[in-house]
Amino acid sequence: MNYNTSITKLAALTILSLACTTGCSFDLEDLKDLDLGVEVDGDSDSSSPKTTPQSSATDEDTVHPEVGEVYEAGTHILLKDPGIRFDVPSGMYGTGDSEYFDIGHEEWMGLVSIYGSEGSREEIDAALLDVLDWGDEYWVPMDDAIVDDDSTSIDYYVEGSTDGVSFATITAVYGDYGVASLIIGLGMDETADQVIDVVDEVAATTGFTAPAN
Repeated sequence: MNYNTSITKLAALTILSLACTTGCSFDLEDLKDLDLGVEVDGDSDSSSPKTTPQSSATDEDTVHPEVGEVYEAGTHILLKDPGIRFDVPSGMYGTGDSEYFDIGHEEWMGLVSIYGSEGSREEIDAALLDVLDWGDEYWVPMDDAIVDDDSTSIDYYVEGSTDGVSFATITAVYGDYGVASLIIGLGMDETADQVIDVVDEVAATTGFTAPAN
């Protein structure tokens, strides 16, 4: 998958990752012995502004994810193809490759996925504000987007899902290399606040380097 894949396709791929009974795409047998740290606080206010993005990792301590490997909370991840870096949030773990990364927890019905997308901010923001339609499932924007200097965020009602997904959120973080980081969160009504927390924590640690491709 090229990192300039459309927003609709990225969202569809994220839904496929969520379509397992545990709510994540991981092999849970490989994860059961991990020290997961502090659980994410589910008491956030979904109407509050998103955290302003700020990179916390450096070139020296980043990890390039490899297929089949699992990364614990606090790991500094670099997706080298789109040139996106971020930290795995507290209480979570993740897996991915050079193009994308999935974050979740086996006891949490939610998933957050990170991809890169080329395009201007105007183009991406316009797409985020529209109803996302891919056949039988629709994401309908709940409210106006939350727009900060370096990011745009919007929450969605999910209609027509066959996987129990009823809530989605996307934050697009914009960098200096013509690539945006799309942080896509999916969950249920009862996990919506936790999904937003994880998306915000990823956004707050997001930074950019020159894309490898």
